[in-house]
Amino acid sequence: MSGGLDVLSLKEDDVTKMLTACTHIGSDNVDYQMEQYVYKRRPDGNYIINLRRTWEKVLLAARAVVAIEHPSEVFVISSRNYGQRAVLKFAAHTGATPIAGRFTPGAFTNQIQAAFREPRLLIVTDPAHDHQPITEASKPPTTDCIIPHNSCHPEEQKMTAVRYFNNHINTYDLHPHEKDLEM
Repeated sequence: MSGGLDVLSLKEDDVTKMLTACTHIGSDNVDYQMEQYVYKRRPDGNYIINLRRTWEKVLLAARAVVAIEHPSEVFVISSRNYGQRAVLKFAAHTGATPIAGRFTPGAFTNQIQAAFREPRLLIVTDPAHDHQPITEASKPPTTDCIIPHNSCHPEEQKMTAVRYFNNHINTYDLHPHEKDLEM
C-alpha cells in the first residue's frame, strides 16, 4: 500500500505509538464490514484490530487529505466529546477547518446562511452520530442537468448528447444564424 517508499512503511516506532494510543483495541461486537480488519478476539470478548491494515488505511486517508489543494477546504467534524480534542489538534496541524461540537444544520447546503461552506473533503469521527454533515456534503450544490441513460452503445450516447444540446440551444431566443455559430 505504501507504494514501495521506505519512508511510508510501518516501523516499530509507529506500532509503539499506535499501541500506546490503544488503536488496536476494538469493542465486544463487530460489524460485518469491519471483520476484515480484525486480527483476533481476546478472552474478555473485545476484538483486536490489525495494525498493519490500520496503517494502510491511515496512508490512504493521508493521500486523500494531501490531494486537496487548499487545506481549509478539508472539514473535520466531531459532535461527540471523545473526538473533539482530536479534531482540534488535527486541524491545528494540517490547516483543516474544525467543527467541534454541534454542527449547524444547513451549513453545507443553505447558501443564504452566513456560515455557509463548501467542503472538498469531509472527515468525521462517528459517521452514525455525525450523519447530518455527511448528508449535506453529499448533496451537490448546483446540478445543471441529470441525464439518465442505460445504453452502452456509443452512437446512442452521442445522439443523447446531441438531443440534449439541441434542446438546450432551442431554449434561447437566438436567430437561426446564431444557432449555427453556437453549435
